[in-house]
Amino acid sequence: MAAATPVADPLRTHFENLPGPAYLWQKSGDNYVLAGYNEAATKVPENRIATLLGRRIEQVTGDVASEARAALDRCLAEERVVRVETAFEFPSTGGVRREVVVTVIPVSKDTAIAHIDDVTERRRTEARLRDSLQRYELAVRGTDDGLWDWNFVTDELYWSPRWKSTLGYAEAELTAQIETYREMLHPDDRDRLRQHIDSHLKHRTPVDIDVRLRHKDGHYIWVNSRGQAAWNERGEPVFMAGSIRDITARRDAEQRLIDSEARYRALAVANPDVVFRIDRRGVFLDLVVSDGADFPFTYEQFVGKTAAEVMGPEFAAAQQHYVDEALAKGQLQIWEHQIEKGPGCMLHLESRFVRSTDDEVMVIVRDVTERIELQREVIDIEARERSRIGHEIHDGLGQSLTAISLALKQLEQQLGTDGLRHRAALDRISESVSACIGDASRIAHALTPVIAENYGLREALGRLAQQVNETTPVRCVLNVPAERCAGGRELEIQLYRIAQESVNNALRHADASEVRIDYICDGTHSTLEVLDDGQGIPALEARREGLGLRGMRYRAALIGATLEVEPRLEGGTRVTCVCACPAEQVS
Repeated sequence: MAAATPVADPLRTHFENLPGPAYLWQKSGDNYVLAGYNEAATKVPENRIATLLGRRIEQVTGDVASEARAALDRCLAEERVVRVETAFEFPSTGGVRREVVVTVIPVSKDTAIAHIDDVTERRRTEARLRDSLQRYELAVRGTDDGLWDWNFVTDELYWSPRWKSTLGYAEAELTAQIETYREMLHPDDRDRLRQHIDSHLKHRTPVDIDVRLRHKDGHYIWVNSRGQAAWNERGEPVFMAGSIRDITARRDAEQRLIDSEARYRALAVANPDVVFRIDRRGVFLDLVVSDGADFPFTYEQFVGKTAAEVMGPEFAAAQQHYVDEALAKGQLQIWEHQIEKGPGCMLHLESRFVRSTDDEVMVIVRDVTERIELQREVIDIEARERSRIGHEIHDGLGQSLTAISLALKQLEQQLGTDGLRHRAALDRISESVSACIGDASRIAHALTPVIAENYGLREALGRLAQQVNETTPVRCVLNVPAERCAGGRELEIQLYRIAQESVNNALRHADASEVRIDYICDGTHSTLEVLDDGQGIPALEARREGLGLRGMRYRAALIGATLEVEPRLEGGTRVTCVCACPAEQVS
């Protein structure tokens, strides 16, 4: 340190280590003279400090001499540190004035140190930030954002009128102070906000945080607070500005969504069925399998994947049909199908598709294997009982009627010419008996599809069409391949029963003039379609299934088939049953 007046040793080290230029001033009468300076003062570009030692204050400070003298007088008179900000022209600036903060520190009753801090860049940065803030405030005047800024040097805080009104205050009701903000901030958010700001100032990470502030009414509201700091040339943060926005409604909605998700999860876990969420593209979004569900797949095997990836393209195409139908119509869609649980072991499943959002469906999958087996047993019992009754009618009642018919013919021969006057009565009795024999035969064949069991589905459907054409005014058209259909006995019997029930429904309820039976078998899939031109089945009735329709669905499920009953666009009803041919038939 260069000094004309000695400085106390404890102060010398501090004086030399000050980051900016520091000057020692000594009182001389009514004036002050430069008594010393530190090393930093000699680093000022184009300085002449060495030639100014011992000079009066006006010779050193020029046109700011009166401000400098006043600061020194106040410092020594009040024996305290005085800080003033002024503009000063350094020799090296070529006439450009610099903003400086002068801190005057008393050393003795007639000596003081003046430390100079050049804040020109800081003030320019603050000015730019304020200009930017004003422009931003104009831009967001029509929005819900409230603006704030914080001067780290002076610890001054600013809250815009919109900032205050967000919390229920008029502009004059709330003074912007750090302590006031700390009191308004929810206790659980204080440490989190402090860590967030510290991280921003240290690592310059963005300030974007949700916190709770106490409203004037006493309750807390959620606000999203964003901000950006400014640093001086030494990398020190000097200013920070940002905005807040009331997000209470959004946070409440998010919480309701979380609560709803929790309720959904609890309900799904308590539900004995398997629950899926599937999006429009067929991607599995979620899977919940209850503890008691017999489902051979895990969450990891399904979620995030498509049905094609997990179950294959054929399964995926069938499932996507129900997804699309549920999304398009907003109505419950039911799909009964099978999956392989293990070698030779099939699970019968009922999947119910319901639209949950515009792009997502919820699927409840229930294991109906036990129900299907029970239905199979009931239908087998029904088939055996039908067969028994059919045989009894054919072999018992039919044979008895045949015997009566033969007896009548024998009686007619015995009467000869003597029975001419009774011949008309005998003829009527014979005709009635023949009609009864025909009715008994038709009932026996309806109860027991002997043709389907013995000669195949083609012949059985042909007999059904023939019977309709001969006994009703409705025209029945049959389209089946000439060769025998590639299906097993069980498949053919169930398809025949489905066709029989469909035709009977058209005759009894549809007031149809024509029924068409189409059957196609390509070696891998069998498709049975029964169409009529009647009054059609209303969509509501299709969903509110009667006994006959349920029976058809049960039979379809027994052979792993899908069954669709729907109105035709041109009028009437279409019944479609599609099933895979048995493996031994395909091979």
